[in-house]
Amino acid sequence: MCKTLQGFGGLSRELEAEEPDSEAPRAKASEAFAEGEVDGCLPGVPEVYDASGFPDLNLESGDGHLSIFELLGRGVSGCRVHRCQSTQIPVPSLAGKVLPLGKATFPDMVEDFGKEMEMMKSLPAHDSIVAFHGAWSTERYMDSGVQHKAYVMLLELCSSSLESVIRSRREQQQPFLAAELLHVLKQVAAGLAHCHRHRVLHRDLKSANIWLCSPAEAAAEVLDLCSMAAKIGDFDAAKASSRAQTPVQTPHFMAPEVAAQTGEDYGPAADIWALGCVVFEMLELGLPYGEDLTLPQLEAALVAGEGPTLSDRAAAESRAKHVVEIMDQCLKKEPSARPTAEEVMSCLEAGPGGRCDAMPERPERARAILDRVEGWQNSVLPKRRFGEDRIQTSPWIWQEEDALVGKKKYRITQMYRHISEQASERILCQGFGHFRCPAIINVGDPGQAKKDIEQQLEFISEAKKKKRLEEMLVGAEPPIIVFVNQKKAVDVLSKSLDNNGYRVCSIHGGKSQEQREWAMNSFKEGRYDILVATDVAGRGLDIEGVQRVINFDMPKTIEDYTHRIGRTGRAGLKGLAISFVTPEDSEIFYDLTNFLKSSNQVVPPELASHPASKFKPGTVNEHGQVMGRKLVDQVVFAKK
Repeated sequence: MCKTLQGFGGLSRELEAEEPDSEAPRAKASEAFAEGEVDGCLPGVPEVYDASGFPDLNLESGDGHLSIFELLGRGVSGCRVHRCQSTQIPVPSLAGKVLPLGKATFPDMVEDFGKEMEMMKSLPAHDSIVAFHGAWSTERYMDSGVQHKAYVMLLELCSSSLESVIRSRREQQQPFLAAELLHVLKQVAAGLAHCHRHRVLHRDLKSANIWLCSPAEAAAEVLDLCSMAAKIGDFDAAKASSRAQTPVQTPHFMAPEVAAQTGEDYGPAADIWALGCVVFEMLELGLPYGEDLTLPQLEAALVAGEGPTLSDRAAAESRAKHVVEIMDQCLKKEPSARPTAEEVMSCLEAGPGGRCDAMPERPERARAILDRVEGWQNSVLPKRRFGEDRIQTSPWIWQEEDALVGKKKYRITQMYRHISEQASERILCQGFGHFRCPAIINVGDPGQAKKDIEQQLEFISEAKKKKRLEEMLVGAEPPIIVFVNQKKAVDVLSKSLDNNGYRVCSIHGGKSQEQREWAMNSFKEGRYDILVATDVAGRGLDIEGVQRVINFDMPKTIEDYTHRIGRTGRAGLKGLAISFVTPEDSEIFYDLTNFLKSSNQVVPPELASHPASKFKPGTVNEHGQVMGRKLVDQVVFAKK
């Protein structure tokens, strides 16, 4: 008789009930543990292994409350998984990931165990992540009659792995139903999105590391897949960073940029490729690329960016077409062409023929979806919302105009922006030519700064800006946003501040969307105190508690100035906006003076007395000089 016990960490082991093996001492020990005679120890005086040469993880002893029961599986990293209980945790059974400090253990295993433990501690709990319940040490772990010190990480005990379910379906020749595919993949995408939002790369996503948990009130064998919770586990290869270099993924799930080993960083898109491989495995009921390829052949296929190909049977499954499309997007060779985990979630939630929300920065994907998804025109366009901040800039205008031509005759189009301007009216009334009776609704006082923002201007030379900024940052309460005008200046300034010991991150239009998202999320979560940015961060972002905004470079227009300083003084809080002003910023002086007056702010004498503040830019005086600009700009009148 053979039964399979499932645990955590990609570990499963068939225990032969009728054939004794080397695990007999441990089986006897589990009986002792169950009776509560000795926590984790055989009766008698066993041999004790010396663990003094291993790194100390400084964990509290769990010997007073921790009980270790039968072995569930073994891992290649030296860990074993046991069923455990703790009187401090109100859960009937837990999966204990145990690292014994024995002869087969090496110091780097202990370091990796410690890293995984810290990772699980720092990652906020989520329904689609295997729950972490704590970590302790024990001096009483038994292995073949030898007592060891061991580190124990207690995790949620799940019913089975997705890998074992796929294997069972393959043996029974029973493909997954569309509802089962969507149910599992939605949860996996949600867990992956949660990791990426918190700057965690999993780096070893595969079916063996996706766990299925049954509801507590029912037995797993009587439940179908749609009633089980899918959770991502096994974070021993994960890294708390937005980028990584070391290739650690399982070969059949490895992304091309990881397999290439060029030394360049890879990011969350590598996890998305692995997610596509998981989708493939569920559709095909077999490993991506099959099991016949040698490692060199597999590596060559990966480096070439050749994604796995579905068999005719899997490809012909009409119920899976929607999922196949998502898989194809995840298995794009270029990392930047793959969707984010959030976008995968959106497409899965939409279901077949539904709407997949594309990121605003990716209009080409929105256009492709618009052309491809059946039923889009009739069900979505009548109530679609366009983000006008994006729509007003090329090439959005022409793409959206093309999208509207020939579609449903009557519909409602809604556009939103934080401050209305002439460009908005021009788009509404003329740009598309498809709007009937356009209406503009302004909330509040457009173009005006909040009274809760104190605005300070400092006239300074370009050469002294950096030193003055560092003086301001000493003792300043975070979070702080520093705005500059050029992408290169963002990189230079953020690197300089980082070298001086400040916790600083940066965003600009030259960075990828995922890089910008990582930086913004890290800044919001308090991992960094200072954000250096161009006007990419000036519009539409609601960052809680920003204490001050510093315009290291003065913006070119008063609208950009309004957007920038509006990042502070939000939700009824006071804010401070400081701007460095140089003579080269004279084109904004006139509007800036009026803006300060209208918001009851002090106009500095240097600004009030400057000639450019008295005339609107472009005004020509009787001498042919263009006022509000440098005096070298003159209008020359030629006589006939």
